[in-house]
Amino acid sequence: MTAKGHRGQRMLDSGKRRAAQARLWMGKGFAALGIGVALLGVTAGTARAEPAIPDDTLVLRLRQADPAHGERAFRKCRLCHKLDRGVSGSLGPTLYGVVGASVAGDSGYRRYSEALRTLGGLWTLERLDAYLKSPKSAVPGTSMAFVGIADPAERAALINWMNAHSDNPVEY
Repeated sequence: MTAKGHRGQRMLDSGKRRAAQARLWMGKGFAALGIGVALLGVTAGTARAEPAIPDDTLVLRLRQADPAHGERAFRKCRLCHKLDRGVSGSLGPTLYGVVGASVAGDSGYRRYSEALRTLGGLWTLERLDAYLKSPKSAVPGTSMAFVGIADPAERAALINWMNAHSDNPVEY
């Protein structure tokens, strides 16, 4: 196939993705208008609440994410984090069960930055996506030195893979 043929296929694939996103959005009707209302998903006095409904494009990315890609993406995190229950990394907290859990909620980890301790709420899918894109932008003052992951598909694969490492994975 010629280079022009590859470009044409990419344009076709891109058009199919946009059409699928539009169908998903329209299928949700007016309920989709309330997506961003409960970003934190927390009510007073609760340690864990239902996460807010994620935006459609994030849901599509999560559903299309390749678990093997997520496992490879986690290699960037392994220096500081572990995905084992109750086992904190040498520099950071465990990420087992982090999706939908309380921010700064690993009771075995004592070195959370003040920025994360005061942030509160839950690690919703949207919040994790923003944090993994740019930790310093999402939570100014965080002590996490990681630059972030610019590729949305890679972030979705990582979130998808971390979500699988939980006693209560979030459904999407």
